[in-house]
Amino acid sequence: MILVFSEDKEVALEGLSVGRALAEPLNAVLAVLCGDTDAEYYIAHGADEVYRAALAPHAGIITDTLAYLAGEKRPEAILIGGTRLGHEVSARVAQRLNAGCVTDCTDIYAEGGDGGEGGVGGGVFAKR
Repeated sequence: MILVFSEDKEVALEGLSVGRALAEPLNAVLAVLCGDTDAEYYIAHGADEVYRAALAPHAGIITDTLAYLAGEKRPEAILIGGTRLGHEVSARVAQRLNAGCVTDCTDIYAEGGDGGEGGVGGGVFAKR
């Protein structure tokens, strides 16, 4: 599973686009966590599954929800939009899950079981 979250609908759609590119080579489900009731909107834009929760734009609530979903569903990746709230949530979720956190990516991909991330600031690039 590739799990996508952003409180901003347009940013969530960007996450779905990138998430689809990651999900296909991994044969993974693409899911989105949203706080609204517009599941059909996200399905129409490429999500395979939609998880809805009563999410206030509060980092603690969103962190708890994403950490819970990660524990239950074990996603290969969690993509969180690069909004102000997204930056705070991504760091918290990574700490809670004892996982890495890459921010401000310009590209991310999966290729033959390897993954890579491109970032801004100093030409950062990692491939594993």
